[in-house]
Amino acid sequence: MLKKQIVKTTSLFTLILAFLAIGMNANASVMNREKGKDGDKEKTTKVVEPVKTLVTKTWYFKGGNPESPNDYTDNPLEAPPCEGPSRTICSIETTEDNGRPNFEEVIDGKSVGQHVEDAMNSLGTSTPLPPNSVVTAYRSEN
Repeated sequence: MLKKQIVKTTSLFTLILAFLAIGMNANASVMNREKGKDGDKEKTTKVVEPVKTLVTKTWYFKGGNPESPNDYTDNPLEAPPCEGPSRTICSIETTEDNGRPNFEEVIDGKSVGQHVEDAMNSLGTSTPLPPNSVVTAYRSEN
């Protein structure tokens, strides 16, 4: 009976050792796949795209067609002052596109051009004029 117990204990011990050996072999295999040719872990480089910072600036309506980006300047001295009754747009806030206000930029779900058109359509309909995300001031026509 003692011999059977010794054989069972030895068999159990051998089985545990076999499982440990298999586990260690599998772990070593996985670790080798993570290593490069020189034995170091492969280095990965994460490419980080630069964050675009959109800079808005004030554009002043010089006269002509307020719905045309060519009729704006970023120099307030080149446009009439923002004073008098609200008859037309005086200034807008948007980003630059080749030296002109970017009428294609979308702000609050509408393009800058659409905001300017809305502002022009609201002139003379109410006082004070309804808020607009782009148009920052009005002036008398010159």
